[in-house]
Formats: sequence, C-alpha cells, structure tokens
Amino acid sequence: MNDFEWEQLLQWIQEGDEEQAVFKLYEIYDDVSNNPDQYSNENKHRFYKFFGEVLFESGEYHRAISMFKIAQSLEFSEEIDCFIRQAFIEPNIPEFETNYIENLKALKLPVDGKPFSELLYYLIPTEVENQYYFYNKKTKEIKDTFTLFETKASCYKKNEFDSFSSFLYVEKFEIGNSLSAVSSIAKEQRECFVLIEEGDKFLATLQGGCNAQLKHLTLFLSYHTMKTFFELYTNYIPRNIISFSTEIQKSQEYIQYIHNHRRTSLNKNRENVLLSICIPSYNRGHRALENVIHLLSSSYDYELEIVVSNNGTQNDTACFYKEIEACTDSRITYSELHKNEGFYGNLVNVCKEASGRFMLLLSDEDSVDLNILEKMVSFLRSEPNLALVKSSTTNQSAFEEIITSPGTESLYQFMLTSNYMSGIIFNKDLLVEKKVIENIEIIHSLGNEATLHYPHMCWELLMCQYGAVYSTSLKLINEGAPEKMEAENIKIIKKRGKVSQYATIESRLEQHRGFFEVMKSMEIFKDEEIIKKMYKILCDKTFWLIYISLENFYKNFSSQEELLDIIDEVHLYCSDLHYLNYFKDYTEVNRSNEVWRETLKKYVLQLN
Repeated sequence: MNDFEWEQLLQWIQEGDEEQAVFKLYEIYDDVSNNPDQYSNENKHRFYKFFGEVLFESGEYHRAISMFKIAQSLEFSEEIDCFIRQAFIEPNIPEFETNYIENLKALKLPVDGKPFSELLYYLIPTEVENQYYFYNKKTKEIKDTFTLFETKASCYKKNEFDSFSSFLYVEKFEIGNSLSAVSSIAKEQRECFVLIEEGDKFLATLQGGCNAQLKHLTLFLSYHTMKTFFELYTNYIPRNIISFSTEIQKSQEYIQYIHNHRRTSLNKNRENVLLSICIPSYNRGHRALENVIHLLSSSYDYELEIVVSNNGTQNDTACFYKEIEACTDSRITYSELHKNEGFYGNLVNVCKEASGRFMLLLSDEDSVDLNILEKMVSFLRSEPNLALVKSSTTNQSAFEEIITSPGTESLYQFMLTSNYMSGIIFNKDLLVEKKVIENIEIIHSLGNEATLHYPHMCWELLMCQYGAVYSTSLKLINEGAPEKMEAENIKIIKKRGKVSQYATIESRLEQHRGFFEVMKSMEIFKDEEIIKKMYKILCDKTFWLIYISLENFYKNFSSQEELLDIIDEVHLYCSDLHYLNYFKDYTEVNRSNEVWRETLKKYVLQLN
C-alpha cells in the first residue's frame, strides 16, 4: 500500500465514505494475501491494523478481530492489545465469570475446574451470535475462532457398535456434537462421557453462555483423569467412541487398558454387576472350563459375572474346576460344595453366590451366544423391573416375543414352561425381596419332588406373581451335546430298562404333587378360579411329561398293555379328588384329562 493509496483511504474515511474505503481495503487485502513477499512485515502490520480499525468502526467485529490477529502475529502492538482488552474483554468479564461458575456447577466433573482467575484464556466476543475468539492471557495472543455449543451438520448418527454400552465423545475443546446427542442417550438410560483433549480451551468456552444440557455429561479434561475415574468407580466403560474433531485410536487404547485393568484387578468389584451367568456343575469340569473360557472372551467387565458352583465333584474332571478356581480374571466367582448336595442344593448355592441384578441360569453343557448376549444385556438394562426373561435355545425352548403383566396373565402364559433350565433369567433383586428361594426351601425340606428336580420352575411360579415376564425368540443359548447320565441318577425298571430317575412314572407323579404343593403356598391360591386354571395347566404338563417318558424310555422295554395301564394310572392320579376338591366345578379339568388319556392311548396303540 503506497502513500497515495494511504492518503486516499484516509480521505474517504474523513469524508464518511467508509464503503468505498472498505472496498479498496479488500482489494489491497487480496493483493497482500496473494503476494506477501512484496510487502515488508512493517507495512503488512500497519495495513492489517488499519483494516481492523475500519472494520470495527463499521460494526464488523468478527472480521476486525481477524485482522488484528494477523497484525499481532506479524508484530506485537501494545495498542492493539489494549484496544482488544478494553473494547471486547473487560466489559464482559462479570458476565464471563457468572457463566463459567454456573456451567461448572452443571457439569458432572470427576475433578474440579480451575478458578475463573486462573483460566488461561479469555473470550473475545463478536457480533455473530455465539462466535468467539480465544485470547491467551499469558502470551496476549488472539487465537482460534469457534462457535459456542455448535452442532456440526453431520453430527450425531447411531453408528454405535455395542447396543449396551455408553458413549464416549472425544473432542478437542468444543462439545456441541456431544450435547446434540445427550438427550437421546439419556432416554436410553445410558451415560454420555466426554473426553476433552484441550482442557484449557474447553474451560474458557464455559464463559460464553450457560447450557442446561451440560448436567447430563460426565466429562474428563485428560486421558489420565478418565483412566483414574474408571479405575475407582464402577460405571460401565463407554465402548462406543465417536469424534468429529480428532482421531480415536488413543481413546480406544485407553479403553482397552481400563478393560484389562478391571479384568485383572485383584479386587473383585461387584457393586454394579448387571448380569450373573450362573453355572451349576457336577462331574463335568471340562465342560464348565470350556464355558468359562468362552464367556471370558466377552468384551464386558463390571457388567458381567460368571458364577460357577462345583457340586462336590470327585471324578477325573476335578482338575478342570481347579483351573477355574485359579483363574485371576475378576469376573469369575467360583464356589465348591464339599459333597454332592444334589441339583437343588447346587442351584441354590450358585444363585446365592451371584451378585448381579439379573441371573442367567446355564447348564455347563450349553453355551451363550455372545452376539445375542449383547442384545440381551442392553434389554435388561432398559427393563430393570422385569421379574423374568425367558430366552429361546437352539432346540428345546422356542418362545415368541411376548410380555405379560404380573399375576394371572404371566402364570397362565408361562408357568411350568422351563423344564430346560438354560436360558431363563431371574430378577435377583426381586427374588431376594420376595424371599422366593427361602419360601421354596421350606417346601423342599418336606421332601418335595418338584423342588428336587425343578427348583427353577418352582421359583418361576412364585416370581410370576410379582413382576412382568418377557419371552423372546432370540436364541441366547446354544445347546451342547448331552453328557451320559451318572449311574446314581438312573433307575432300573422291572429289571428290564434304564430310566433317568426324574423321568420315571413314579417321579413324574410325585412332581405333579410337588408342583401343586408349591401352588398352594402362593398368595393367589385363595382365588378358586385361578387355582382351577393353574391346575389344568399342571395336568397338561404332567401328561406331556408322561408322553416324553414313554417315548424316550418306557416304550423300549414295556408291553402295550403295560403302557396303557400307565396312562390309566396317570389319569386317575391327576383326576383324584385330593386335587379337585379345591374347586367346586372341575368339569373342564376332567374333560381335558380325558382327552389327554385318549390321545396317549392312541399313541400307544400305534406303536409297533
């Protein structure tokens, strides 16, 4: 800019022709920008300072500050610095401090922010709403521009890879994208963590204006702070990592480090376990160990607990239980009974050892589909008040998507539907609150055959009274090949055939009586109509189990006449007045039992 141009600009400004002066200044600006080497730093500094002053007078504060910023980068001017402080900063300091204090109160910071007087930056406001420059107090530099709480155009997409886990937004210093997503995340009952890489700049942004949404954020001002937080507290790790301003590799490495620390920590933290996977096991240490190894490949840590109860194993698989016991992974809880307490005692033990809000029962010969597990834990987290969840298995248990209300609806739909134990999920909090295990223990102590073989179905009966039940077609359980029955669990019938003890006709009828005794202990037993409907369901169950016993065992060594006699015996047992006298009109029950008898007889008569 030569002297003539300089004088001409001054003249236009003195004459009030600022528009003409600004137009000329932009021409010069383009030339200086395109040919910087043709001008000395002194001339460029003088030009940018002058251009900034002209733009300020015309109310274009944002562009004015950008010119002052360039001028200061070429040669520091105390005059520009005083002008910036007096015109933009000092008049706003009281408001800046108020905003900063209120925003700090709103934040769920695991550490305190700096006092206002110790902030590294002031903000330089512009005429554009929420648009500021940073001013470095120490170096007196005008730094980057930003828009407060801005949401980028492409900000929030549901590109999560884990439907259960919370979110971690990694930001340099702006958190507009995080705030745009926080409301929807809060509705899903998941936390939104924010990791700030440039803490000093972020704290400075809190001077610009108050935002109530900050209260939903747990925010970390450094990677170290985040690591310390998750080492000290039981919050679930945010595995959905998103950033719109920086790379996420470092964040991923820290999350993996925290996960590994939690797995290998000697302190077994059981305060926030969502799901305990309970594996009662006996004489099958190799299968139990395979199951544990499979489950430990899950990416979860404090969310998940694997509970194994060894029922006094004495065979050559005991060494595998020792491997489970010696495992240092903090997710494992191992318990060993000194002697065989039977299936009932082992199941009670494994459930009492569990500390999760929910318990998934799992036979040691089956395994969990880890992909479905992710969906299941996400569902459990969103539905904490369910009494039961009944998941499907690859063969024996196939459910539809159904949810029922507590009481009769749940009972009529789901009672006695869990012969196959694997896949049923209990709300342990509710189980404990209602003393379900203790109440069944009283019945079991009287020699109840139903509680002996199917304690989980007895618990299920009681739990249906207290909460909603949900069933799903999701095949959470992959059924394994069944192991050979232990000799102690096999009964010889008439010296001709071997039958699993629980599948003998005598045991099935005792189970019928046992389930009825459990029903009599229930709070709703006073209602005659309810008990009648429940008893009909029990009879249907008993006849079905008799059919299974005939098909799998008795037909192999019994004559047709003997099978027909068994059916008559079962019919008489289920239709005995010992049961029917509990309700006045038992026509429907008798009719149903008669249909079952005729159906089973047709089945027997068709056998070769």
